[in-house]
Amino acid sequence: MKKAIISLIMLCISMTFFSQKSYDKVDAFGIYNDAWAKVTLNQKYGFIDSKGYEVVKPIYDEIGVFGSYGDNLALVRLNNKLGFIDNTGKEVVKPIYDNIWAFGSYRDNLALVKLNNKLGFIDNTGKEIVKPVYDNIGAFGSYRDNLALVKLNDKLGFIDNTGKEVVKPLYDKIEAFGAVHDNWAQVKLNGKTFFINENGKEIVEIK
Repeated sequence: MKKAIISLIMLCISMTFFSQKSYDKVDAFGIYNDAWAKVTLNQKYGFIDSKGYEVVKPIYDEIGVFGSYGDNLALVRLNNKLGFIDNTGKEVVKPIYDNIWAFGSYRDNLALVKLNNKLGFIDNTGKEIVKPVYDNIGAFGSYRDNLALVKLNDKLGFIDNTGKEVVKPLYDKIEAFGAVHDNWAQVKLNGKTFFINENGKEIVEIK
């Protein structure tokens, strides 16, 4: 019986030994994440914890510092596409985007993303709040609180802070709200000038 137990213990020790990962490089702990060290294997990057467990497999071409783009998130690059992992090692945003801006750059809790030269927004779970369909998106609040100017095929409109398209991109030009009336913005379409409200309804035409 004792021999069987000893043999089992030796087998477990042997399995543990031979299952240890080997890496080309192990960076110091605390550089990218307080509890993890970045590892390199065949020019790919991942993370191990202080016990040597692989918390992020070395599959990425590049990994950024946690917190640089958003709380508890690190930017990852794979095949020239960008996404995010969180501080548990989970891939919360798949690396599918051509570019990602830091959370809060345009709107709290949202990150601007580019895909196939089109822009949209994601939240910190990776959900597309605004699908990347626009040629350009302005800063929220520049024209009206909680609204951002969008451009599509050289036409202008507005989205709100929930991602809803409240004014379809139909207009050649849009002025800021408040020049004539707090809730009106002057717009131009095919040589005609109108005022619209925050819902995109045309209120008054100027001849």
